[in-house]
This record gives sequence, C-alpha cells and structure tokens, in this order.
Amino acid sequence: MDNKKQTQYNSEHGDIVEAYRLSIASTIDAYKSSKDGLTQKEAQNRFLVNGANKLTQVKKDKLIIKFLRQFKDLMLILLIFSGIFSLYVGEPQTATVLFAIVIVNALIGFTQEYKAEKLMDSLEKLVIPTAKILRDGAVQEIPSANIVTGDIIVLEEGDSVPADARVIEESELSTNDFALTGESNPSRKFTHAIEGNVLLANRHNLVFMGTTVATGSAKCIVIATGMQTE
Repeated sequence: MDNKKQTQYNSEHGDIVEAYRLSIASTIDAYKSSKDGLTQKEAQNRFLVNGANKLTQVKKDKLIIKFLRQFKDLMLILLIFSGIFSLYVGEPQTATVLFAIVIVNALIGFTQEYKAEKLMDSLEKLVIPTAKILRDGAVQEIPSANIVTGDIIVLEEGDSVPADARVIEESELSTNDFALTGESNPSRKFTHAIEGNVLLANRHNLVFMGTTVATGSAKCIVIATGMQTE
C-alpha cells in the first residue's frame, strides 16, 4: 500500500465524515484493505506512519493556573479595563457589574476545561488492553494500541470497541453508545451505506472507540484510531 495515499485519504475526506456514506466495498477499497484484513507487514508499515492507537496524555496544570488562564481572553481583558475606567470616572456600580461578568465568564471557562480534562481521563480507562482482529486471514488477539486503519476487528457481545470502525458484517449487533451520544438504549447497527449528512448518533453503520457491544457480533473495518477517533 502507498502510505502517503492512505494518509491523504484520511486527511482530505475525513475518516468518520465519509465512511458511513460509503458502501462496504468502497470502504474496504478506500482504506486499502480486504475482508481478510491486512497483512502483518502492511499493518506494521501503517503503525510506523500513523502511530499507536491510544489517547494522548496531556500535561496537567495546577487548578490556579487553569483559572488564571481564562483571563487571557480578549473580551475579558476589555471588560477588566472597562471596569477600571468606570472606577476612575466614579461609577462603582458599573464597575461592579463588569467585574462580576468577568468572574462569571472565567468560572464558566474554568469549569468547562476541568470537565473536559476529567472526560479525557475517563476515556483513557475505556481503552481496552487487547482486541481481536483479522490479520493475514486469521483471527489474532493483539494489544489494542497496535490497531491501525484498515484492520478488520472482530466484535462479540460484551466486548469493548477498540477503535472507530465501519460495520461490514453483523449478526444482531447493537452497541451501548451512551458515553458518546447520551442515548441510554442500545443502538442497533447495520451494514448498508447511509445517504446524505446525518448526525453522529444516527450513523448506525459505525461503531466507536470506548463503546461496548450489547448484543450480537460483527466484523468492522477500522476507519480512525487514537486521537482521530470520535
């Protein structure tokens, strides 16, 4: 496989955006794979190009640093100067309101950043250590970090999904997508392509990293790994 072409396909068309609109044959062709999976040599080449299938750990700042970082926003800086000017011209009530807006906005930004960091921590725990895939036509169990785009993953009831993937074969497959979509009921999956643009929660021919298989079994072709996953 031409690794350069594979990378260009992913970046130009987008793994998730396009895959659900492609037929099974077109998806397999786009990711230069086959129903028997990749060869070991090809998988190693892709791993060298695209890296491990894992979420990047970001260095964590102290809480006070995160809070103070919110004040770098240009709008907040303008509000602060407006508040200072209001004090200068003898309008303390206006200054109080402006400073209150600054503090509230900073708290909102800080809270959102803190929640996002906690969400990333929880997502890291959802990434399973091993997964079943097809390589050279045989089912193998490998570290999930070694999965690459184009791999065919094998899913069964109770499994965690190790990467974002397009369903190519399924038998009564449904997944628990609550962590991603908020939907409490299992999402029934199918294999046919979907026409037009649909919301993430309605892309029922895809499975996503961090979700789990509620019922059934399936084979799926990996379309995104690591930090490229939904």
